[in-house]
Amino acid sequence: MPLAIWLSKLDLPQVVGIYVVLVLGWTLVVSLVLLVDDGGQGGFVDLVRRAFQAMWGPDSLFAERGRSLLYYLLALVNALVSVLLPVFVLGAFVFKLFSHDPLRWRRKLTLEVHPTGYFVLAARFYNRLTVDLADVRVRAWLKWTPPDSPTVHRNKQLELLVRGQHGDEHVWPIASPAEPTTFRVVLRTTAEPGLPVTPATIDVQGQSARRGTARLLVIVEGVMTSTNEEFRSRQEYSLRPGAIDEEGIFQDIGPEVGEDAGWANFEGTQDVYVFVYGSLMRDADLTAAGLDPRDARMATLEGWQRRWNVASDPARKNRRYRHRTAGRPVFTGRIVSLGLERMDGAVVRGVVVRVGPRQLADFDAREQDYDRSDVSPAVSWPQRDAARPPRVFTYVPKPEALAAFRDRLGTGDLVIVRSYFESVRDAAARIHGTDGGFGGTADLNGAIVEDLDREDGVPPQTPTT
Repeated sequence: MPLAIWLSKLDLPQVVGIYVVLVLGWTLVVSLVLLVDDGGQGGFVDLVRRAFQAMWGPDSLFAERGRSLLYYLLALVNALVSVLLPVFVLGAFVFKLFSHDPLRWRRKLTLEVHPTGYFVLAARFYNRLTVDLADVRVRAWLKWTPPDSPTVHRNKQLELLVRGQHGDEHVWPIASPAEPTTFRVVLRTTAEPGLPVTPATIDVQGQSARRGTARLLVIVEGVMTSTNEEFRSRQEYSLRPGAIDEEGIFQDIGPEVGEDAGWANFEGTQDVYVFVYGSLMRDADLTAAGLDPRDARMATLEGWQRRWNVASDPARKNRRYRHRTAGRPVFTGRIVSLGLERMDGAVVRGVVVRVGPRQLADFDAREQDYDRSDVSPAVSWPQRDAARPPRVFTYVPKPEALAAFRDRLGTGDLVIVRSYFESVRDAAARIHGTDGGFGGTADLNGAIVEDLDREDGVPPQTPTT
């Protein structure tokens, strides 16, 4: 019963609404046919009453004698509709009762950049029951039709990325009521240029499939703790254009949000911004990074302060620096960059810029000594849309970069390259109207500013200690 199965996927009010609409529609059809068959005589209201009566008593129209062939054909069709329509709706209720699908699925996928360096397709579901689900297992397949074999349907089981780990199947021990669960399908690494999703194709783990025929099939299995009964939920996503949100990421919904209070945003997405606080605050640097300065807004980050506190080894980035002195000796210390550190009551004035998946991936590759951190609640700007809250990331120094800085304090080989220092100072002047405190030496945190020339593409060497 395909119609009953389709109806069973709808909510109960929707099923009832469809049934009411179909009953009213068929009643109108019967009334009009009776009007024609009676030659336009009799009141239309009385004909509607007769049509309703015929819906609940399918044999009532057959009781009249001496009517036309059209009349008896109508009576026959009405008898079939009057019996089959409730059967299909009842079938939807029965199928819904025994299907045991406790999950509600988000209708769209999103294209995201994972901090581990992969483009991913993210899907989300939540437990619609009032009891826990246990041993929740997720598997996914790509289904597509090759262009040279239109009658062939191919399937490829896909690797998932959960908590930074790859696997064909991932398991959550417990899914609590109204708790969103997100899983991510690996597409390819962000090291390759461009996006894995184009208007025509999608690249999925070494397979390029036409989006017109490609589908993502997901199967989730688990146990309902209230009855110890197993369940299986199946969801199929079309990968056609329009089926993937390529500009935003999931609306952030916490597990404490009740269904009635906060789940209106379950289908929503958020625009993605990056808060920059160094040289990238300048329009020229934003343009050089592939960003549109028109998408940038002056903003503030609360609870943090700027700090020269990141020390990196140039060799890790295939770089080398030389002193601008006679003989141009190679610099053997650590290059210092601007970072952040937490401080209650502090405020950092910077710039937010809207980014897409490719640009966010480029930021991750650029900021090797930093972790991408979600600071959405702490960032504000005048034009921020309160009705559609964005997701805002910034880059916070990694613990090892901070440790490298602390370990070399007082040694004299923590150096800020002068050209970089001046670009930060100029960027701060745009925000603060002055150099923002970067012009003096008191705020260098023990580092020194020197003229060094950078050489890129230097083969990796044994790191200096």
